[in-house]
Amino acid sequence: MAKPLEGKKPMDSCLADKSVEDLLLLVGDQDLGFRVEAMNQALSIGFPEIYPVLERAVRNDGNADLRNGAMEVLVRFGRQAVPALIALLRDADEEVRNFSAVMLGDIASREALYPLIEALRDPDINVSHAAAEALGKIGDDAALLPLIQLLEGDFWLQYPAVVAMGEMADSRAVPHLIPLLDHELLMEPVLKALGQIGDAGHCPIC
Repeated sequence: MAKPLEGKKPMDSCLADKSVEDLLLLVGDQDLGFRVEAMNQALSIGFPEIYPVLERAVRNDGNADLRNGAMEVLVRFGRQAVPALIALLRDADEEVRNFSAVMLGDIASREALYPLIEALRDPDINVSHAAAEALGKIGDDAALLPLIQLLEGDFWLQYPAVVAMGEMADSRAVPHLIPLLDHELLMEPVLKALGQIGDAGHCPIC
């Protein structure tokens, strides 16, 4: 079961009679001041019961607060949400795939490792970008070679690949990062990545 945020217990909440959509709107708009209670109330419903509403909200292009609230709740469900998010990672809608990759990165479960590696080859570059960022958060060295391959491509993919390698702190990335020090736009993230590898004691030149 997902761990509630600090605040009133769901059964004591004045939001008990709110619809799931109303709760998601309260989670998604922090200015309303009921985010913690709304999140706890949503989590108390249970994942199988609430998921259909969450998925519809993620697909909603017309209400950013509703969609953002649903994404926050899905991330809070953690590993319970991973199988459903992996399924969405292969959805026909590229925005849904993108949001799924972002959420899987926030959850950082190794269960999503290979689906995210597969998503690096997604036809939509934004999905590939989000998948690279997510793999850095997971930090499994099985993703290193696929990330290295991104360094030969578009800058929009090179950048998250470099950042992910820094988060992974794997010294095998060093020979592939060094040549990018001459790249004006990548020099700063490459230096940071090399420093992270060095701080972990894995960089032979740092």
